[in-house]
Amino acid sequence: MQVLLVEDNPDILELTKISLEMIGNHQVETATDGQIALKKIKSQAYDLILLDDMLPLLNGFQIYETYKKTPAPHSPIIFFTANTNNTKLKIINNIVLGLITKPFDPKGLCTTIDQLVSNFKKQQQTAS
Repeated sequence: MQVLLVEDNPDILELTKISLEMIGNHQVETATDGQIALKKIKSQAYDLILLDDMLPLLNGFQIYETYKKTPAPHSPIIFFTANTNNTKLKIINNIVLGLITKPFDPKGLCTTIDQLVSNFKKQQQTAS
């Protein structure tokens, strides 16, 4: 699976990237701020976007709001956050595939992502 990982913390970025590549056998591209992420999202299709909510330049919510206004098809998004009390996340969680909280279990990360994407694909097939 081709994944865009959007995370500004270098330690979390590296741990997540290694987990996705080594445990999940995913191909991972990264972006460390909102502007870079939005450019990549608009120029390439990904199987999944793993999107931190708190980023420099554009936060995850701003990226999401801009991205959903672009022509379809859209890559599924999973928000990646340490801020589980944020009301916006509770609302967004009903729109996107899901929410993964930090800190996370590296082995469980891939299982959770694979399950969410699998469920999304099944829903897409049922809808069409």
